[in-house]
Amino acid sequence: MVDILCNYILLEYSPTVRSEAAIPCLVIVHFFTQQADLDGDHSLKVIAPEKWSEEISCEHREYLDALIKDWKETPHSEIRMLLEQLSHLSIGPLRTVHVAHCSPTDLGEIAAKFLGYRPPVNFGASVDHSYE
Repeated sequence: MVDILCNYILLEYSPTVRSEAAIPCLVIVHFFTQQADLDGDHSLKVIAPEKWSEEISCEHREYLDALIKDWKETPHSEIRMLLEQLSHLSIGPLRTVHVAHCSPTDLGEIAAKFLGYRPPVNFGASVDHSYE
């Protein structure tokens, strides 16, 4: 049996620099296993509420869509550096709320508590449950 773990980062969106009315919006996930290391599968998954872009201001929507696409295309050699950067966001429309690791089984509950709904994803299965 292969132990599967994942790093996750919870991000919230704030429409203004000083806004305290932040919206929980993204869960960044990086699954890692010994087999994934051997296979070179180090992709990031981004989980967002279905209609999250409706809560994002027009001025940030295109920027955030491009940013998320960029994150998902990050080469393996740069994943650790990206995760480190995402772990410390405090300025701009996205801010880091929490960084940790857990099992895929626990991730569903963590995402549900943060986003306010349970993403329709089986985190224990090898499916693509990423932002689209």
